[in-house]
Amino acid sequence: MGISTLTTYQHHLIDIVNGAILAHISFIIIPYRKNDHQYRNSRVANYYFLSGWILILAALILYKYIENEGLILLLPAVVTMIIGYRYQKNTG
Repeated sequence: MGISTLTTYQHHLIDIVNGAILAHISFIIIPYRKNDHQYRNSRVANYYFLSGWILILAALILYKYIENEGLILLLPAVVTMIIGYRYQKNTG
């Protein structure tokens, strides 16, 4: 669905990034399976995912104003997304 709205020019890439940020904020505020010990790392994973999405958003904004130097923030964004994935899979 995210790709279809981009190809029909209804939304821009920044809308999808903001939607992902809002989704992870809602996952932090309203945790799923709050008392289940198997999912104890999901809250930490959501913090990492949120920080990764914020870094991606900052990289896109900086790219608009200072061009290629702004894309340097994509490296820490990818690293935090990988760390969040590892926490989500309980291997972190």
